[in-house]
Amino acid sequence: MSCRVLLVTDSDAFAGTERHILDLAAALSAEGHEAHVGCPDGTPLARRTAAAGLTHRAVSRGTRAGVAALRMARRHGGYDVLHAHNGRGLLMSALAAPSRGGPALVTTRHFIRLSREGRRGPKRWASAALHGWLNRRLDATIAISRAVADAAVAAEPAIRSRLQQVSNGIASPTPLSPADLGPLGVAGGDTRVLLTVARLEVEKQVGLVIEAARRLVDDGGPPFVWLVAGDGAQRDPLERATRSAFGDRSPLRWLGRRGDVPALMTAADVLVHPAPDEPFGLVLVEAMAAGRPVVAGRGGAAPEIIEDRVTGRLFRPGDAASLAATVADVLASGEDGRRAMGLAGRDRFARYFTAARMARQTAAVYDQAIRHAGGRSRNRRTHRGGLPGSPSVGLES
Repeated sequence: MSCRVLLVTDSDAFAGTERHILDLAAALSAEGHEAHVGCPDGTPLARRTAAAGLTHRAVSRGTRAGVAALRMARRHGGYDVLHAHNGRGLLMSALAAPSRGGPALVTTRHFIRLSREGRRGPKRWASAALHGWLNRRLDATIAISRAVADAAVAAEPAIRSRLQQVSNGIASPTPLSPADLGPLGVAGGDTRVLLTVARLEVEKQVGLVIEAARRLVDDGGPPFVWLVAGDGAQRDPLERATRSAFGDRSPLRWLGRRGDVPALMTAADVLVHPAPDEPFGLVLVEAMAAGRPVVAGRGGAAPEIIEDRVTGRLFRPGDAASLAATVADVLASGEDGRRAMGLAGRDRFARYFTAARMARQTAAVYDQAIRHAGGRSRNRRTHRGGLPGSPSVGLES
């Protein structure tokens, strides 16, 4: 059945989570549901929501103002589901929704490790008490990968009965012409093009590509250039390390933030992702959709996405020698080998990682959550102090 859902975050950034919200809202709408995006005014997500022709509801960043805004949105929107995508968004949604007769409360867990899990002392106790209350209020929790689902259950076993895995998905890409790489110093011909797309932050371990590139050069393999698209706090240290390693003859090009990543991907021979334990990694799926083989660390969700030696290759996380050897193997497979991996990746994307599939499975979770919320309301008087039990929905295989 169709439903009305408000996707909630108070984030003012635009990264993987916000991209997921936008893609999910568009895909749910295409499937016949009414999906609105609740986020602060003036944020990149708010602007992109409007540009996509979707409905935006303003949600303030402050908890009190955010709760008031969500209560107003709930009253005027007639939502069946409030779907929160970050911690404060979940808290505001729980406070804004009545415990009886209100919309179902759903959250998506986007990370393997949550910041609150590192708290100690009184802060840890207070956080555990608050999230215990939130978990009792929730009608469903979605994990974006098996890696995230396993980490969630390990940290909070009680959530297992209402936890579903729904892998991220993206819209099918529009065919593009490859980017003109001449201005980037790519000579063409026999020069192979490696591409890394990542935020330049410590946890992404992008510095690994510098040592891997040095090993590839020292081993005397085919000529290559390694494009790195992205920005972040580590950009200056990474550029200094590159100059130290290669001087003026570096195969690495630090491109900063780019608006033409799909075209760059079309021009690349291989997508290389050095992060050790991504909770999902949308760029892996984007490369597969573009028909490009992927090299990624054997950690986090990457082994769920990449079929090793079929759609790409996996290397030992954090190991530059393993990364270099794995990239060298993919390059040595030749154009035919890389094309075969790319075609297999495109097929795997179409079967498992489309936005339409994500929307259908998320809508099925909503349906269960709405039924659970109805049971919670009917049984409130006989379950004083907690929620009634719900049938186990298990984890998607």
